[in-house]
Amino acid sequence: MDLAVPFVTMFYATQFAQTIAVEDKYLSMEFSMDHLGLLKKKQARLLKPIKGDFYKETNERDEELLFQFNIDDNLFNGISSVATTIDKMFSVRELMSFYPNAKPFIQMLTTSTLGKVMPQFTEEYGEDKKIDLVLSPSHDLFTDGFPESKMTGVYMDKNGNWKVQLNLPM
Repeated sequence: MDLAVPFVTMFYATQFAQTIAVEDKYLSMEFSMDHLGLLKKKQARLLKPIKGDFYKETNERDEELLFQFNIDDNLFNGISSVATTIDKMFSVRELMSFYPNAKPFIQMLTTSTLGKVMPQFTEEYGEDKKIDLVLSPSHDLFTDGFPESKMTGVYMDKNGNWKVQLNLPM
């Protein structure tokens, strides 16, 4: 039974692989969210092709490795492209209305409350008008205000450092 587990695993893994390559000593399989049909065309266009290689093929005792995983930043960018194509806005007033303890805070979301800190705000917009904070993961809404911005995601610089970019239009 123990000998069958690797073969069964390889059989099922090949069903989902985008490419399969039989090399001298290794079986190489490539997976992507786009190949699995998890991305729409608009989401797939937000990703860039990345060429990656395995780090090393042996461990510190010079024994060949059984498994190696190469995860590039397109896994994270694929997930964020799904999130950033949600063209929906979330209202803080609406979300907080589900919590009875937040009612006093919702009542304080007015121009008069903000005017105590910024008097010019009350002069410009008037007294006791409701204020709402609206958040959205949409990249299109964000680029309306910041046209040259990078998309929300995880990026790797030339030194191999991972950087996270989070854009929330308000």
